[in-house]
Amino acid sequence: MKCPVCHAPYRGKPVCTRCQCDLTPLLQIRNNAVFFYNQAVIAARQEHWHEALRLVDQALEWFSAQAEFHLLRGKLLAQLHRYQEIIPAWKTALRYDPDSQRTQTALEAFQHLLKSTYAALET
Repeated sequence: MKCPVCHAPYRGKPVCTRCQCDLTPLLQIRNNAVFFYNQAVIAARQEHWHEALRLVDQALEWFSAQAEFHLLRGKLLAQLHRYQEIIPAWKTALRYDPDSQRTQTALEAFQHLLKSTYAALET
């Protein structure tokens, strides 16, 4: 997360260390997003896939620049057999966190599964 005024990295304080901008509203937005994300994780653990997807979508409405939210969204889409939406979700996650091994592994595994499925259908 960065200061919306000077783009300094967030240092854990409610005031930007560089420009002294009040970051409280931004922190509230992020906290709301984290709340919905955590609720989505709880719903997913209970296998309430539709509810979990609704909650993670709410988290993304509050704060869309969070890679972990997009990764979870892709996993939920897989549970709901909405396969055409998985790759875009995970590619978005990688855009926000290009070093995420979890996302890269999930994306590669899913793409391999698609190739295997298409190959099997052609024979």
